[in-house]
Amino acid sequence: MPAASRRSFAPAGIAVCTSRALHSHRVRALLASRKAILAKCVDLENELRGLLGVFGIRLAPRVGHGSFDVQVRSTIADDKLLSCALVPWLDARTVLNKTYLKLDNAAKALTICAVQELLGHADVAHDDDLHPQC
Repeated sequence: MPAASRRSFAPAGIAVCTSRALHSHRVRALLASRKAILAKCVDLENELRGLLGVFGIRLAPRVGHGSFDVQVRSTIADDKLLSCALVPWLDARTVLNKTYLKLDNAAKALTICAVQELLGHADVAHDDDLHPQC
């Protein structure tokens, strides 16, 4: 068979990825997305802290991602105009945080699957209730 007929039909300048490389790219995309979403979540938290600081409202320096929303909402509940301005920010941050948690769970499931495969327990690792991404 001539060499020309064995070539892939990828456009010039685009490399054809193997299945293993595609999996690696997907994992990297998942991890990069998780990192970017968390960074945006932290950016919104810092922006909200700055806006609250203008009004003399200071939050504790170590408020967790899960309790941040509740603490800010309870702090601004009495000020109707401030609530009107900041609640949309909190809603956006809540959506980002939920998305981050989904991506984080997917990354953890991939990690568990990879470790089990390395240890030779791949046949045990495919319990759909525990690791749906495997």
